[in-house]
Amino acid sequence: MVGRRGTAAADSNSSQSAEAPRARSAPEMGRVVVNRNDISQSAGSDLQITAPAGWTLSTIDCWPAQLHASHTTPSADTPDNPPNSAEQQFRITMGLRDLPTTGVQQGVLTVNFTTPDGPRILTVPLSFIWL
Repeated sequence: MVGRRGTAAADSNSSQSAEAPRARSAPEMGRVVVNRNDISQSAGSDLQITAPAGWTLSTIDCWPAQLHASHTTPSADTPDNPPNSAEQQFRITMGLRDLPTTGVQQGVLTVNFTTPDGPRILTVPLSFIWL
């Protein structure tokens, strides 16, 4: 079953329990292509973030600092976000302001949500590909 994980109890009367609502990223790991000769030719992969409908994306934090990201706000009337859906989707686009320090091979994108149960975060690892 996608999005759920069963847990077995110690006795034979075990039952499946749903995990807490969570956000997820597709792909699970992002990539940033760094062109060291022309920063304008550098690009990051787009990420599709799926989150429960009651969550609000508040901020996106990036590391290293030269990385930036923006997101589209979901609209309830698109095929990705049908009315009355239990989930919503955001598209995150990444780019570079400046060249990161030479040798940086990994980064991280932290997506911060406000939920009815308090703040939640989704951390997406990033790999840097140097050209």
